[in-house]
Amino acid sequence: DDKNNGLKQWSLLLNEVAEYLPKVDIVVRALGHNELVTKTNNLCTLSELIAKKIGADYRPSFLKKSQTTLKSTKLSRPHRYSQINGLYESSNEFQSKKDISFLIVDDVFTTGATTNEIARALHQTHPNAKIYIFTLVKTLLSRDSHQSTYQNKRLLKLFDIVGEKQSLVLGDEFKDKVSKSFSANYSN
Repeated sequence: DDKNNGLKQWSLLLNEVAEYLPKVDIVVRALGHNELVTKTNNLCTLSELIAKKIGADYRPSFLKKSQTTLKSTKLSRPHRYSQINGLYESSNEFQSKKDISFLIVDDVFTTGATTNEIARALHQTHPNAKIYIFTLVKTLLSRDSHQSTYQNKRLLKLFDIVGEKQSLVLGDEFKDKVSKSFSANYSN
């Protein structure tokens, strides 16, 4: 039930911020550690909602992995990168389209290993693609107090969702959403 509540909260947030997300052609989502192809789950549902809100196509079968991976929560940065390197493949369905753009949706951004690997696969089949990343959570790895302070300030800045000529800073009404369940990271 908590997952459905989280999905409902994200849906409400999307209603308010969708106009500030990039206009892209295709939305794809990162695959879980045990997925080779997309299985229906809440991230899939959220990706569909995002695509609908921004007028894009959600293509759940656009990405696949050649093998499953270990759950990365306890892995070091180098191990995260080495285990995911070269595993993603992208469909070449729109290879002839020159100005194609993608939004990669993932649940957690820790080291960027997964989103970097997906971007690599997309660029391999679509070399001129413009790629954006939307993650629900940006984790902070450092325990050094000065670095933590800097990263905490940076995390709050992730709530600045920037459009091409305008920006929106999420105000006090969203402070209760600054948690593992309701934080956001958006970049290109």
